[in-house]
Amino acid sequence: MLRRSGVSDKTLWIILGFMAKYLFRFLSTIILTRIFTPDIFGIMAIMFTIITGFQMVSDIGIKASIVQNKNSTKSDFLKTAWTLQVIRSIILCIIIILISPYIGSLYSEPRIAYYMPILSLVLIFEGLSSTSVALYNKYVKVKEITIMEIISQLFLLLVTVALAYIYESIWAFIIGLILTGLLKLIMSYCYFKGGVVGYRLNKKYTKEIIKFGKWLFVATTFTYLIGEGNKLIFGFYLSLHDLGLYHIATMIAFIPINLLHVFSQKMIIPVLSDTSNNNKDALPIEFENIQKKTLFYFSSATFILALVGEYLIKIIYNENYHNAAEVFNVVIISVLFNVISLSTVPIFLATGNSFYHMLNQKIYGINTVLFAVLGYYIYQFEGLLYGLAVASFIQTIITLTLAKRLVDFDQRNTVYAIILCAAGSVILLFLRFHI
Repeated sequence: MLRRSGVSDKTLWIILGFMAKYLFRFLSTIILTRIFTPDIFGIMAIMFTIITGFQMVSDIGIKASIVQNKNSTKSDFLKTAWTLQVIRSIILCIIIILISPYIGSLYSEPRIAYYMPILSLVLIFEGLSSTSVALYNKYVKVKEITIMEIISQLFLLLVTVALAYIYESIWAFIIGLILTGLLKLIMSYCYFKGGVVGYRLNKKYTKEIIKFGKWLFVATTFTYLIGEGNKLIFGFYLSLHDLGLYHIATMIAFIPINLLHVFSQKMIIPVLSDTSNNNKDALPIEFENIQKKTLFYFSSATFILALVGEYLIKIIYNENYHNAAEVFNVVIISVLFNVISLSTVPIFLATGNSFYHMLNQKIYGINTVLFAVLGYYIYQFEGLLYGLAVASFIQTIITLTLAKRLVDFDQRNTVYAIILCAAGSVILLFLRFHI
């Protein structure tokens, strides 16, 4: 997909890893939806969303700094990054332990009060992981990272399903996630090489990481609201049953943007960062070429998924989850426009401009909540979903405008994609209401 030596192999490994991950997730949900009701998936969605949210809103760009910073191969830089990572994970774990009773009370689910503190062990394992993983991302060593992810996802599937059959309890999810986190921690030291760990807070490198990450911190807060965080907000309006259906629908609808996110983190941002650091004049052309291919492949895949997604849900899941197909039919419109935004967003971090990245995500986060809540009051659950689609459309224009201010690239590819996605959305709505 990108013009680099060995790039086709890297692309294949990314696709293989992503397909394996989703295959394991589908197998897991096919089995687990026959054991648990949607309410259990709703509880897990709330807990996982909160923990993921704390991870994202406390992100000071440690891993991103290792990928982007020129000094990230130096021992002092890596030790400083690792120390900040450990401190952050401990603080997060303490906060989650303290707020868990209030979360349980807020959502009228008292069991959350002791589920979440145990699940927060995942944060400690992540904080202790070796810096070698971020270095492998920096040097686009996709094969090794993909193998690790496949092993961990397969392990999660086997453990969770086995425990679910034995105990038929939500503990199957919790224990499965904890053991998988421990496995990834061990692999970060035993499988990946070259990482440097140890306590060190070098003043210069601490400032560099925090300076780069200060806007990333705000950006990830709004990224969280756009993605997982909206489930918490929706939890105030929807029943756990409907929240479970939304979780199932988005798991399928978000396949294209999740894959695009993986491509961005593992290939697009590292490649553009390298160009930005070493040959800045070539950056606009490099970005245009990458974006053009990204828009073509991912927009096409999203539209195909939009046509078959409803039938896929009804084939995969039992009758208790068939209403998720109706949710999918609206959510996929948001995904069409999200693909356009995500094809443009990597240019912000690749050029080291975390402020623009923050601003873009902040605007999208506010729009997402505003239009979703407004849509709910107009037309209940369905209106909420259409509100998400409107927010996604508006964001494509905003992202394009910000990117153009940063890099002087040809906008025609993006404009054509917006027009085609708008037309595709009209076709999808027509098919939904007339077939």
